[in-house]
Amino acid sequence: MAEGKGNTQAAVAIAIELALALAVVLLPIPVPAMILLLAAVTVALGLRGLSFVDLGLDAERYQVMLPTGLLLGGLVASILFVIAGPVPGGELLLVEGNGRALLAALLVGAATAMVSEMVFRGYVIHRMQSALGKFGVPIGVLVGGVLSALAHHPDTLAEGIGVLVFSTGYALLYLATKHKLLLPFAMHFAIVAHGVIIEYLGM
Repeated sequence: MAEGKGNTQAAVAIAIELALALAVVLLPIPVPAMILLLAAVTVALGLRGLSFVDLGLDAERYQVMLPTGLLLGGLVASILFVIAGPVPGGELLLVEGNGRALLAALLVGAATAMVSEMVFRGYVIHRMQSALGKFGVPIGVLVGGVLSALAHHPDTLAEGIGVLVFSTGYALLYLATKHKLLLPFAMHFAIVAHGVIIEYLGM
């Protein structure tokens, strides 16, 4: 009986994961897709007896990871701004050019960055590693990167490749910190925030 219940829960979790992947492709970021992604991952984790802490969402060493990630993200975004202009996306979050809109855009950017890291790095890599062992890690990095690129609905192939490159960088940070999400989240948020602020300043 217990085995049958476990099989049912596993099947439901897999169905949720497939629906999750479909939602990523079809729904626009940031708000509708992020809410659905977070809800689906929460349910799938619960069915597998896991929590977000198992994916690396904890406050361990936050005093180092958060400022380091913010500095790294700010540095990368600044270098890219000098070379090629602002990182795309700021115009999507910043609807109006006032202070409240800026704060709202930064809050949405922070939520989007956190959910992206929990889903595309934490959840996908964890699932691939659980299913495929050590070979699951590189596959998880690739799958998470592709899903992240699709979720951004890029207008050009170059934009999609850019998202894939950034996603791979976040994944490498996640792996380098022994599966902790705070450093890649902070870097991701800093890059998004840079784009929002540049858009707000009209640069």
